[in-house]
Amino acid sequence: MEYLDIYSILTAIFTGLVSLLFLVLGIIMVTKTKGLPSYLVLVGSILGILFISGRLVLSILFAQHSVEALVNAQMIFNVFAVLPSLLIVTGLIAFVINLPKTKN
Repeated sequence: MEYLDIYSILTAIFTGLVSLLFLVLGIIMVTKTKGLPSYLVLVGSILGILFISGRLVLSILFAQHSVEALVNAQMIFNVFAVLPSLLIVTGLIAFVINLPKTKN
C-alpha cells in the first residue's frame, strides 16, 4: 500500500465527481430529448464511473505487490479510459449539431 500515493486517489475522486456530473447531465438529456446523443452521454458517464472505480480498486490491489504491477495496471486503465470520454464528447457534439437552427 505504500506505493499508492495521495495524488492517484485524489485524481480518481475528482474524475469520479466529473463523471457523476456527466451522469446527471445524461439523465437530464435522456428525459428531455430522447435521442442517440443523450444515450451516448449517459452510457459514457456510466462507463467512466466504472473505469474510475475499477482503476482505484485494482490500483490498491496491485500496489500491495510491486511498483511494476501498479504501473502496468494503471497503464491498462489509461488506455481503456479513453472510450468513455470519446462517447461523452461524441454525444455532446452530436447534441449540439442537432440543435434547432434559429432564424434571424
